[in-house]
Amino acid sequence: EEKQIMSDSLVSFQLREDKKITARAQGNEVEYDIENQIANLNNDAIVVLQDPPVRVIGEALQFNQGNNKDSASKRFTVFHQAEKINMVADEGRGNLENEVFTMNGNVIVTAARNQARLRSDKLTWTIPTQAIVAEGNVLYRQSDPIFNLKGARAVGKLEDETIVVSGDRVVTEIIPE
Repeated sequence: EEKQIMSDSLVSFQLREDKKITARAQGNEVEYDIENQIANLNNDAIVVLQDPPVRVIGEALQFNQGNNKDSASKRFTVFHQAEKINMVADEGRGNLENEVFTMNGNVIVTAARNQARLRSDKLTWTIPTQAIVAEGNVLYRQSDPIFNLKGARAVGKLEDETIVVSGDRVVTEIIPE
């Protein structure tokens, strides 16, 4: 009996709860472990959640239906459609049940609503509260009013521009109009 499905062409599948679609996933190369309910999606991989409305895109994603988690071993993007927040990192993982993403390596976060931008080495994003914790080489830029903050750590919420940057040496740049 086959315990794995493999394909080198586009495969899409849906997760359902009570006849309602809760998530969709696809990849142009897919390995699916039936017993453990783990999909390795490669080559333009996408996981789309309905609630929260989040889209995860990357070259190599692993989607574990059994524990409702996903992970990326290569550069990937997480986009929150309602909040218009975009996050990109070299690797990371998401706990879809708790709605928490942890991202590592060259993390870049942009918030379209207020044109805020944050860069760091590592970031944890809790979707229900929209709280972020960024660590390592943090740079926060805001456009209105225009200023930059640099430090070792940042905690706050992008959408309401409440970011606290801390560390050994915090640098604030205010750009006059």
